Amino acid sequence: MTGSLHNPPASFNDTAHECLMIGNLSGISEIHTKDILRCECGEGPTFTLEYIDPDTEWIGPVVNPARGVTLEFEVSTEHERDLCVAVLCGESVITEPNREEFVQLVEEHRHAVDAWDPHHDRTCKQHLLSLVRWFCFPVLFALQLTVPKCFSNATRRMWPLTFLMSMVWLSFFSYWICVMADELSKSPPRGFGIPSILLGLTLTSIGTSFPNCIASIIVARKGQCSMAIANALGSNIQNVFLALGFPWLVNALINGGEFTQSTDGIYAGVVSMAGSLVLFVAFLAVSRCRMGRCASIVFLFAYVAFFVTTILTTYKIL
Repeated sequence: MTGSLHNPPASFNDTAHECLMIGNLSGISEIHTKDILRCECGEGPTFTLEYIDPDTEWIGPVVNPARGVTLEFEVSTEHERDLCVAVLCGESVITEPNREEFVQLVEEHRHAVDAWDPHHDRTCKQHLLSLVRWFCFPVLFALQLTVPKCFSNATRRMWPLTFLMSMVWLSFFSYWICVMADELSKSPPRGFGIPSILLGLTLTSIGTSFPNCIASIIVARKGQCSMAIANALGSNIQNVFLALGFPWLVNALINGGEFTQSTDGIYAGVVSMAGSLVLFVAFLAVSRCRMGRCASIVFLFAYVAFFVTTILTTYKIL
C-alpha cells in the first residue's frame, strides 16, 4: 500500500500519546507510535513504514503482529527521508547543519530581525539624516507635486515648465529668507538687532549659495568639473543680473521710474567679488585651467578672512 504523510512528528518524548496522521486508500487514519513495527529507507526519497492496525485482526485481547500494514512514502529529498525515518524510529534528529544550511539560517534570522526592527543597524548619522528628511518632507512633497521631472526622453520637452516652476519656488524661498533676515535685524525684543549688512553678506548669502555648493559637489564627484565651475559662475551671474536686476526693475516701475536704495556695504561686496575673480583667474593661469586642492584651501581661507573682516567692520572694531 502507499500513503501520504500529513503531519510528521517532530519528536517522540512521550510515545504513549504521540500519533502519526496518514492518508491511504481508505482515508485518513491515526498510527500510534507504540504500534510501529519497522521503518526503513528505500530507494531515492522513499521509505517504508510497517505498523500494526488494531482493526485488522484480533486474537483474543492481543493483536496479531503477523497482520501488520506496510505503507510506502515518498518525500521531497533524501535528507527529509532520513529525518522522517529517524523520527519514526525514535532516534535523535538533531544534526549539525552544513555550510549551506547555516548560511540559510543566518539569512532567515537577519530577515526576521529586519522585519521586527528595520532601523536597528542604522548609524547615528543615518538617524540624523532621517530626522532631517522628516522635517523637510512638506517642502519635498510640494516640489514633487509642482515641479515636473524632465530626465527621460518622454518628458524632456517639459524642461521649460520645470525651469519656470524652479524659478517660482526659488523666488518664494528667497522672499521668506529676506523676511526672516529683516526680523532678525530688528531691535530687541522683536529681533536680535543684527545689522542687515552682516545678515546680507553672511546668512542670506550662505542660504542662497549652499544649494549651489551641494550641486557643484555632486557633479564634480561624477567627473563633470566643467559643470561645477559653470554652476558656480552661472549662479553669481544670475544673482547679479536677474535676482538683483528684476526686483529693481519692478520697484522702479512701481515708484514712477526711480527709488532710493541704500548702498551700505556695497564697497565690501564689490571688493570681495573682484578679489575672488582675480584669485580664480590667477589659479587658472598658473595651473593651466585646473583647480586643485591648493586653490580650494586658498579660497576657503579667503572666505573666512572676508567673514571675520565683515563682522569686525560691522561692529566698528576695525
